[in-house]
Amino acid sequence: MKKSKKFDSVISLRGIRENCLNNLDVDFPIGALTVVCGPSGSGKTSLVINTLFAESQRRFIETVGTRRRGKFSLWKRPDLDSIENLPPAATVSEKVDLNQTLAQLCGMDDALALAFSRHAVPICPHCGLEVPPGGAASSAEYFERHYENCRAQIAFVPTAAISEYAQRGFTRWLIERDSKVELVDGNELRVASCELREGEASSLLTPNSLYVLADRLAFKPGDSRTKESFELAFAESGGKAVVFIETPEGTVKRYAGQGRTCPQCGLEFSDSAVERFYLSELPNEPSERDKILAYQLDGKNLLEWYDLSADQIAIPHSKIAQALQDVGLGYMSFSRKAETMSGGQIRRAAMASMFAGDLVNMLYVFDEPMDGVPPENRPALISALLRLRDRGNTVVVADNDASLIQAADCVVELQSGGDEGLKGGNEVSETNGITHSPSGEPVHEYNFWGSPTAYCLLPTASITISPGKLTAITGPAGSGKTTLLAQLAGKPVPSDRKRSVTGLDSFEDVILVERILERKPPRGCVATYLGIWDSVRAELAATPESQARGFAPGDFSLMSGKGRCPQCKGEGVLTIDLEYLPEIEMVCSECMGERFQKEYLQPRFRGLNAAEILRMTVRDAFSFFRNIRSVQLPLTSLIDIGLERLELGQPIKTLSAGERSRLDLAKALQKIYKQKTLFLLDEPSAGLHDSELDKLLETFRRLTAYGHTVVMIENNPWMIQQSDVELRVASCELREDCEA
Repeated sequence: MKKSKKFDSVISLRGIRENCLNNLDVDFPIGALTVVCGPSGSGKTSLVINTLFAESQRRFIETVGTRRRGKFSLWKRPDLDSIENLPPAATVSEKVDLNQTLAQLCGMDDALALAFSRHAVPICPHCGLEVPPGGAASSAEYFERHYENCRAQIAFVPTAAISEYAQRGFTRWLIERDSKVELVDGNELRVASCELREGEASSLLTPNSLYVLADRLAFKPGDSRTKESFELAFAESGGKAVVFIETPEGTVKRYAGQGRTCPQCGLEFSDSAVERFYLSELPNEPSERDKILAYQLDGKNLLEWYDLSADQIAIPHSKIAQALQDVGLGYMSFSRKAETMSGGQIRRAAMASMFAGDLVNMLYVFDEPMDGVPPENRPALISALLRLRDRGNTVVVADNDASLIQAADCVVELQSGGDEGLKGGNEVSETNGITHSPSGEPVHEYNFWGSPTAYCLLPTASITISPGKLTAITGPAGSGKTTLLAQLAGKPVPSDRKRSVTGLDSFEDVILVERILERKPPRGCVATYLGIWDSVRAELAATPESQARGFAPGDFSLMSGKGRCPQCKGEGVLTIDLEYLPEIEMVCSECMGERFQKEYLQPRFRGLNAAEILRMTVRDAFSFFRNIRSVQLPLTSLIDIGLERLELGQPIKTLSAGERSRLDLAKALQKIYKQKTLFLLDEPSAGLHDSELDKLLETFRRLTAYGHTVVMIENNPWMIQQSDVELRVASCELREDCEA
């Protein structure tokens, strides 16, 4: 690896053999932004996440006590010879609760809760009045300001016998009756109560009409007597006072309290503790919920703040709103659920919390942060990564985005080296930052001279899909591209985003390849996901060894077969939940990663057992399963879209968002010969190296040549240029250059 400028020290890795990496040596300059790029399957994630970050995480666990460390004894250490100068590392966790909101993902819920606890004031839901802070001093200030020079009587509700109050010096009482207030002597009140016959009620003694008088005074600003009177009333009543005030309009009844209390109706509000202002903590009980939502910050309650986006607000002393704009999520409301976001959006939301932090001397590791980012938002995200570096951190990113590569301090470019392994790194010049593909060809240059036919769609525009064409849907983040694709697929969409679509009746089938993050990633692997393993286990069951032992095809199932390892359930690893840390995986101690019980590894097809077959790459498997069409057809689809280096047994959950999306595309491509189909694809080029774009485009051209139609959401300028038609989804504002 060559560096574009000098750095004092490096993170030195030697002899990396993790997954497809073959004795790779690489240095990452400390204090630099380094981009790891390369084709799919070249080992970008293996290097950045499975080696660099995983080793830092393992070393952290080594710092805990020996007793607690016992259950991690089988934790798989990254396969390498040595690693030196490794700082503490942080990355975006793949462990996401899809019920979380954007505010929770980026930490804005903490910022809002803190801001509400410090600065929000409650507006009484009954009276519409601003509720003053509680306490004697605050109450005195409120009444002196609103009722200056008015005479008043400060009282409290009795909680003991009349005689007990008399002993403590409270000899005067107030009786509220017929909207009038009468002052009475305590001794007279006691005699009157004693003369009542048994069972006879008296309006004198009803709880809502009888009060102990604490003081009679006139409200004058700065008079210490007012504060002292409230202190006395609060001390005797448990924190609440009743105030009768003589105004020009007559006597009015008001309230004050040690805690926040509405002066007009007496509704009490709980303390403004931080934990009360988390959306996830809102109580279901209506009255309590209303009290929390009564608090307003700049005229908005908590729910109204959550309905805003980072583009609409500016919270003092909070960097998160700016960070969300930097990662291209400024348009998204804080209440947006993770289950409605793409994997790239979720990752960038978590990145925003890191950008807004203050940690230094850290190693930040990101896998495909540019995934799904429109071109106009990329400069801001790159600037945020550079600021993270400039704060005194080391940043390592696995991504193929050309603009990010140009901004990097240095680049490690992985390429497939066959038996010679993988080699990394050519220089990114400080002057032009041009890098090259593994073949030595320059990366695609984006010249839009002679670009495809373009139409700008307004929200009310009618859409006509051109059969047999490759159409790119473009537009800024939040403009409704994904919604448009969903409507074309016949899925329900919000009524305010529906468009009039014509021409869909000319297609015999519609296939939507989405990029949705599942609530729980599927347990399967590449072979099971594409249906390849069904044919493989049938071949294993047909071997002489299986016939002799009575093994059936179902016994070799990784999902439910009798032959799979009972401890790891056919996964080869055990997943350990570390709560506040990312999940870790340990090699299964029962099968040692082989996935099957020993006796089921005895049958061999063409010399290989089930575990060995699962370790084969797609490219090797294509040759190995010669003449078996049911296996070779899906393998051909994988090779066509550049996934030939995936292993058959690679778990789906370990694939990048781009790889998963193309795996879905490979599954869909098996129908290429069957019928006239509309293929709807969500950012198919995401995460691809420039050397792979031609192969992807060739696949799309072959689809249209067969009479199929391809419509794709796309942010890659070169892919947009190569399309036949561009549909730009415009904002709601009418633009002069729009032709709908």
